[in-house]
Amino acid sequence: MTDKPVHVIYITGAGRSGSTLLSNILGQLPGAVSVGELYYLWERGLEDNILCGCGTPVRDCHFWTRVLQRMRETTGIEDIGVPLRAGVKGTRTRHLVYLTTPAGRNRFIARSQPFIHLLQHMYQAIAEETDRTWIVDASKFPTYGFLLTHTPGLKVTVIHLIRDARAVGFSWQRKKYNPDSDALFGRISTGRSALIWDAWNIGAEILHGLIGPECTYRLRYEEFIEQPHRVLADIITLAGLEARPEDVVVDGMVTMRQEHTIGGNPIRFQRAMPLRLDTEWRRAMPAATRLLTTALTWPLLQRYHYRLDGEFR
Repeated sequence: MTDKPVHVIYITGAGRSGSTLLSNILGQLPGAVSVGELYYLWERGLEDNILCGCGTPVRDCHFWTRVLQRMRETTGIEDIGVPLRAGVKGTRTRHLVYLTTPAGRNRFIARSQPFIHLLQHMYQAIAEETDRTWIVDASKFPTYGFLLTHTPGLKVTVIHLIRDARAVGFSWQRKKYNPDSDALFGRISTGRSALIWDAWNIGAEILHGLIGPECTYRLRYEEFIEQPHRVLADIITLAGLEARPEDVVVDGMVTMRQEHTIGGNPIRFQRAMPLRLDTEWRRAMPAATRLLTTALTWPLLQRYHYRLDGEFR
C-alpha cells in the first residue's frame, strides 16, 4: 500500500434517486472510476453473482477477481467473504441510531474496526487495479459512508443526492426489467417508499452534519439533469479533480465507457444517453398515492424546496 490517499466520491440518499446515472457520469471524468454500489460486492456480487457492469457475472469478472486477490495478499485474509459479510450486516439502516450521539459513534467505530481495516485495503486495491485516484461509490448507506470517513488512507467527499419523494415512489411502482435476475424488479408500497425516503435522507443529513460542509455537497437530481455542467463543475472543484464538465457531457448527451460496477439501475449497461428529466409521475401518479407520499414526506420536501405541484424552487 502507498502513502498516497485514495479519494472516494460517496453518493448517499434514497434509492431510485438517480445515483446510478450520477455515479456512472462521474466515473467518466479523467482520473475517476465508478464501482457502482460497492456495499453490495459480497451479497449481490459474489453470493448472488449478478452481472458486473462489464456484462460478466461478478464471480467470473477478471477485474473483481484481481481486486479480491490483491485484498487477500495485503490483508493476509484468505476468506475475504467472512469480514465483508459481517461488515455490511453491521451497517444497515437500523444502525443509524449509532450516529446520533458521540458515545454511539465511538462504539460504532470501535466495533467496526475489522471492517474498516478491510475497506482500507479494498479501495486501495481498486485504485491500484484501475490506476485511478478517485473512486465513485453509490452505495448510499449513511452508516457505510460514515465508516469510510474514518478509514485510514481515504479522503471522502459525500454527495447527498435528493429526488422528489413522489418521483421516487412512482419509480418503485413501475414495472422494470432487471437483467441481473432476468425478471422484474421488486416493487414496494407507497407508504414504505415514503418512509424509506425519509429515513435515508435524514441519515444523509446526519452524515452531512458530522463531516461538515467542506466535504459534502447537497444535490437535487432535478438540478443535475437541468444544469449538468454547473453541477459537475461544483463536484469537480469540491473533490479536487483535474477535469472539466465537457469531458463527459456534450450538448446534453453523455457517452459512458464500460465500467466494472456492482448493482444499480440497468442504465449502467448503456453507453450513451441524453440527460432528460422524467416527469411522468406528475400526470400519471394516482391522486391518493401522491397525497399519501406528500403527507409522509412533506417536512423534508419543504426543506429541499419541492412544491406541492412537483416543481422545485
